[in-house]
Amino acid sequence: MFQLRLNKKWLLMLYKLLHDALFVMLIFFMLALLAEGLLPGIVSSHFALYKIALLIIGDILAVFGLRKAIGITTEGNLGKKLIYPFLFLMLLLLFNSMTKINIFLNLFILACILSAVYFIAKVLRED
Repeated sequence: MFQLRLNKKWLLMLYKLLHDALFVMLIFFMLALLAEGLLPGIVSSHFALYKIALLIIGDILAVFGLRKAIGITTEGNLGKKLIYPFLFLMLLLLFNSMTKINIFLNLFILACILSAVYFIAKVLRED
């Protein structure tokens, strides 16, 4: 049988390419969701978003498989500077999706969501 044997250099290059492709796909998916949230139907009329999600999941699985095959270890370094803009964007999209209800009910729901997120984050950060 034919066996594909790749040395560590090629595996590392493939890992880096898949990692970069994952970044590009996540940016594209985020922009597609943003466009779909602002103008409903503009993206989903042309193609289904679940196809992008399946590609992202496949890429994540390939990256994890190659990471294990190469023996790369990573630290759990989450960019805390990026969390707040994404949270703000998520809240804007949530506020935009609830424009048909009363403004005070909308603000109350957002305040409840913000308080729940704050307390969940506080519990998760406890040591």
